[in-house]
This record gives sequence, C-alpha cells and structure tokens, in this order.
Amino acid sequence: RSSSSTLYDYTEISQIVGWCQEMASKPVVSFPMRVLASRLGSNENKPWTAFLPDGLRPGNVDPILFSSEEPKSSQPASEKQHDNSAKPQYQPVGMPVAGKVWQLAQDPQGCREVQYALDSADAVQVVALAKELQGHIWDATRCPHANHVLQKCVVLLQPCDLQFILDELMQGSLHVQAAQHKYGCRVVQKLLDHSRVENMQVLVRRLTADATSIACHPYGNYVMQKLVTCCDSRQARRLRDVLQEGIQSLGRDPYGCAVLSSAMQSLPSDEKVELARGLAKDRQLLLVLACSRHGHQAARAVAEVLDGQERQSVVQLFTNNPALLASRYGRVVASGLSGTSQAYLAGA
Repeated sequence: RSSSSTLYDYTEISQIVGWCQEMASKPVVSFPMRVLASRLGSNENKPWTAFLPDGLRPGNVDPILFSSEEPKSSQPASEKQHDNSAKPQYQPVGMPVAGKVWQLAQDPQGCREVQYALDSADAVQVVALAKELQGHIWDATRCPHANHVLQKCVVLLQPCDLQFILDELMQGSLHVQAAQHKYGCRVVQKLLDHSRVENMQVLVRRLTADATSIACHPYGNYVMQKLVTCCDSRQARRLRDVLQEGIQSLGRDPYGCAVLSSAMQSLPSDEKVELARGLAKDRQLLLVLACSRHGHQAARAVAEVLDGQERQSVVQLFTNNPALLASRYGRVVASGLSGTSQAYLAGA
C-alpha cells in the first residue's frame, strides 16, 4: 500500500484474506486470485518481486512458483458432477393443456407439460391433443421444444392416426428439409419406426429418390440409416439401386459412407451381395472406405458377403496393403478377415 493509503485494522485485513482464500477455493477461479490468496495467507515475508516472471524478476530474488492447475476438490465425484450440471430440469405439475397444446409446445416448460399430459391420457385424449398440432407440423418439426411433443405424439398415436403428420411433411420438398434438419431428422426417424408399411409408402419412396443427397448430410444420414433397417424387400431393392448409382459420392463422404455401412449390415442378403459387388468393382474406393472411420465396416462386410473369386479378389486387396496397414481403421479391416477368407488366399 502507498504511504497515503488508509490503514486497516486487523479485523478488516482478516476479512479480506478470508474472502480471497474463499474465492481461491472455488472450482473455477483466475490464476492471479490464487496467487493473491496464497500471498496474503502466507506467513513468509517474501518481496513482491518474487512473483514476477523470469524476464522481469531481479536475479538475486528467488521465485515463488504456483501451479496453473485448478485446485483439487475434496468432494466426491458424484457431488462434483451434480454441482457442474445444468440447472434442474423442470418437473411437470400436470396443468391443463387442452386447447393450448401448440402454444405450450413452443415453450421449454410448456412442452414438458404437454408431454406429461400425453403420457397420462387415454387413446382418445391422445388423438384429441395431437390434433391440436394439425397445421403446425412443419413448424413443430423445426422447433427445439415442440419437436419433442411431436415425437411423443408419433410414439403414442396409433399408426392409422399418424396420417395428418405424414401429409403435412409430404408437401413439396418438406420431407427432405425435415430429414436434413437438426430436430426434424428425429421426427422422421420416429415416423419410420412407428408408421405402418402401407402408410409409409409415399414417404419411403420420396426419401429413396433423394437418398444420395440426404445420406451425405450431417443429420440426414441418420434418417437413411434408419430407412435401411425398416423398408420391405421391394423398397430395399429400390434403395440399393439408388445407393449404387451414387456410390462414388457416398463412399467418399464421411456421412455417406456411414449409410453404406448400415446398408451392408441391414439390407436383405441379396441386396447386400449386389451392393458389395458394386463396391468391389472400384478397388480404390474400397480402400478409401476401409481406411475411414464410418466406412470400414462396409469394407469389411464386402469381404464377408461375397463368395468365390470375388471374395478372393477383395481379400488379396486387403492383405498386406501398405495404405490399409497405415490406417487405424484399415488395420481393423485387415485383422478382421475371416479364416475362410484366408483359406481362399492359401489356395490361390
């Protein structure tokens, strides 16, 4: 302090030191505050120059070093996790929602009340509440809160009662926009899970027609991965045709190759073989897939579903390939070759 500053009594100084030490013990506190608290709380008579960095500290003064790490807390890990969590979730109180479902669905707390009401309602009441969203389906699909209400409706409604939702999402290109939307992709996946096959015909046909562009999208690829698991044999054949037509784009895209991996795992056996043959025709593309995070499962599946000379050709490509062995995921593919595949090599 300067000579002109006011002198503080012992009580005031103790309060200041206590406050600094309290601040320094908090989980997140600035480094200068920790230094100040340590200096005020220390009985050592160190000059202020001892806290300066090397370039500014006099050579005859020993430095005082402090760790830049955050102070360790004595709280159990479970308590720390609780302390660092976001504010508590809103707990629904069961307020009446009939007549104002759309208004409440757009609110972070109101949407929870609507979901609670839907969970507590019988089948007839669920239909009545869900119908209040009619005319707002597209807006609800894009809303960070109302999309949860819409998903709840899809899960609770009978498949025959979902048509009004499908109809609104089939207008123009809204199905593509929904599939590629951060929240909308969740709604489309729920529809694919809970709608009847006959009700999904138009949706599946339109999604399949735009499969390549949707599959190469950060959110749309999840919709396509869901689609390959729930389409019937005729739809699977058409989907495989479209995937094969865009195989070059899909195989070199980080999201598209994830769809190829899902297709190689979930499509009917005949469609897997045809898709594997399409992938095996381009050896360079197959190597790109084998070395990618989301595509290496598709590459490995190619070697598993093909047979005879086709399999032997793929295994030869993967065996002792420098590009494959230099890649983390490529090594997974190489090490996963089945004993049968190795036998083909031995007999070659």
